[in-house]
Amino acid sequence: MAGAPSFSSPYLFPNPISFHPSAIPLSHITFSFLSTREEPMAEKKKVLIVDDDPDILEFLSYNLKKEGYEVEQATSDMHALWLLAGNPKPDLILLDLMLPGTHGFEICQYLKSTPGLKKIPVIILSARGSAEDIETGLTLGAEAYFVKASFSITSLIGLIGKLAFPMPLPQLNEALSFT
Repeated sequence: MAGAPSFSSPYLFPNPISFHPSAIPLSHITFSFLSTREEPMAEKKKVLIVDDDPDILEFLSYNLKKEGYEVEQATSDMHALWLLAGNPKPDLILLDLMLPGTHGFEICQYLKSTPGLKKIPVIILSARGSAEDIETGLTLGAEAYFVKASFSITSLIGLIGKLAFPMPLPQLNEALSFT
């Protein structure tokens, strides 16, 4: 795969703010981003789970809340965009690919190309596990890709912790020092 894939899809995002019935192209949606997420580390980190399977939502929410995360759930592309239009933004997004409406690859591509959203880590969690799907997801900017049939909740939560609580450079240097 030579570069970032291009998606031309018949799926369009409706305006997530008003849920107006007329659909508009994804490239025409704009948001006002008022904050830059500079809250203290002591606050709970927020994870947005975007998945249309209620069992997966319940399983992930339960485990993340047990670890101290604040959890928001979106069951569709419109719902996710509506939540992302608000403040504060999530610290991490768990994204399924097979959603009603827009394909998860398009959502990932949109997130990673939109100021105010592109720095939010995205982890794809999908039933689709082909090498091509994984490569596409990572090429579009997802930080990681987990296949639902074989993922470990412990590994996923460990990675979420690393991505949601990035270590500042001085602490990283101290942690890596062997003296």
